Amino acid sequence: MVDLNSAAPTGACGFDSHPGHVADKYERAARRYDRFIGPLVAGAHETALEMFPPEGGMRVLDVGCGTGVQLRAYRDAGCEVSCVDLSPGMLDVARRRLGPEADVREGSGTDIPFPTDAFDLVTISFVLHEVASDDRESIVGEVKRVMKPDGGLVVIDFLPGPYAGPRGFLERALIVGIEVAAGRSHWCNHRDFLRRGGVRALAGRHSLRIRGETRRGGGTLGVTLLGV
Repeated sequence: MVDLNSAAPTGACGFDSHPGHVADKYERAARRYDRFIGPLVAGAHETALEMFPPEGGMRVLDVGCGTGVQLRAYRDAGCEVSCVDLSPGMLDVARRRLGPEADVREGSGTDIPFPTDAFDLVTISFVLHEVASDDRESIVGEVKRVMKPDGGLVVIDFLPGPYAGPRGFLERALIVGIEVAAGRSHWCNHRDFLRRGGVRALAGRHSLRIRGETRRGGGTLGVTLLGV
């Protein structure tokens, strides 16, 4: 849930999606993110690990890493872990969690500061739905660049449906409430992401094939494994 917007794109509602902000809007959230949000997404992170299990020596990058939770299991398994995020507050937590061996960098997902074909696995969790459409495309293009040809991309993000039964619609109502509370730009980008077909449509536009997908929360949330 980390904003990876680059320089002044136009948002889905027809206005600048981040008009000249300088302050780290996630600085305060970083201190309580793991306590309140962590338990809600723990199951999705476990599913992602099952989809692309860690192996010693594997190189893993998390784009929009937040507090670094997704990388901890890979680090513990002997992987070389790297991450990038725009929020200094989130990165401070990630550095403490992952230790000095991790390559933790402040930067944008639209211009990932790592070389081509560098990573066996790239992960993106709850990022693509909250950025403007042009940035969304740029992020996936950059991820494809830094991922090895035989590597994998695991995306955790919301699904456009269909939603399964009462649980699905209740989960969707909760998500809508959270996304609306995050602000007009965030909510408009969320709607645009789903309207354009979500992760599956993004994968198709970038010639990435779907190697696996697990639906959670009554069909509101997907954990998707992509490859070239």
